[in-house]
Amino acid sequence: MAIYGFDRDSIEGPDRDTEDPLWGISPADAVEAIRADTGARIGEDARLMVFERRFVMMSERSDSAVRIVVDDVRRESEAELIRRLGGVLVRVDMGSNEVRPAAHCAELECDFATCGGESIDDLLALMRDSEH
Repeated sequence: MAIYGFDRDSIEGPDRDTEDPLWGISPADAVEAIRADTGARIGEDARLMVFERRFVMMSERSDSAVRIVVDDVRRESEAELIRRLGGVLVRVDMGSNEVRPAAHCAELECDFATCGGESIDDLLALMRDSEH
């Protein structure tokens, strides 16, 4: 995105929804437009296929379980792949405007939900307890 003048802070920071004067759209809308265009050209499932291949390759090379955090799940196909690979979905509701979830994210069924006040250790304990 740097070629378009959007650095990481402009894409992920508090001004991500502010219209860029040069492009006439916000950095968040620019990212979504590029994502949609790429999906239309190579297929929406192409990135899921690449993710799955990389996960499998990492798993084959590791003596222990591979743990990956996917911090932005927007589509049911993404959720299905994560579950098929043995993962779980955790919804973190930060209760502020700092996190801007897409409207359809709320429709995804999650295995766990949290208000963001728990520590990572608390969440891991909750998930371990639920496995038994």
